[in-house]
Amino acid sequence: MILNLKKILHISLLTVICLIISSFQVYAQKLQIRKWADNRFTEHYQVSESDTTLFEGKYELYYKSHLIEKGQYKNGERSGIWTFYNLDNFFEFQYDFTRDTLLNFAGSEFYNRKNYTPSIFLGSQLIPFIHILNAIGYPSEAYDKRIEGKVILTLIISTSGDIVESFISESLNELMDEIVLDTVKGFPKHWKWIPAKKNGEKIESNYNITVFFDLD
Repeated sequence: MILNLKKILHISLLTVICLIISSFQVYAQKLQIRKWADNRFTEHYQVSESDTTLFEGKYELYYKSHLIEKGQYKNGERSGIWTFYNLDNFFEFQYDFTRDTLLNFAGSEFYNRKNYTPSIFLGSQLIPFIHILNAIGYPSEAYDKRIEGKVILTLIISTSGDIVESFISESLNELMDEIVLDTVKGFPKHWKWIPAKKNGEKIESNYNITVFFDLD
């Protein structure tokens, strides 16, 4: 009976120690808020007090008031399952960064019937579009000439998820086409795409970004 009591006390003590350590780890993760792109994007993230340069824990990205990304960081890297949404708060896709696997995406039932998965930017689909708009604004020459319409920028995505070529697949005029195409040079090096798949095999594919120029 005495031995059993000692064992119970030992287990209880270990439980208390584990709870204290767990509580300390949660407490150590400080909530941070960072805004960028003229305050349109807001990041809510956590870092460890021992190294504030590394993301650690919960992460959320908002565009204005819209949640567009959420997931977890571990040792500064995306970890586990992340979910991405569009501006209407509808589900876009879900990706497991630990297993490097696309779990689900909007329209998957349609594409599954064709045994095809399109290439997807590995992040909010809004980010490349906003990057382009920030880079070009509304060119003064185009504004003065009242030029408006759309340009479709096409990226060829390799089986490793990198851009291997870019071109204008729908033209507006020479000026606007050149300006939009030139923005690709400024894309961050860390950007990645989920490669397209056909019958379970990765394939090279096109990824389109439509840029609208509207004077109103």
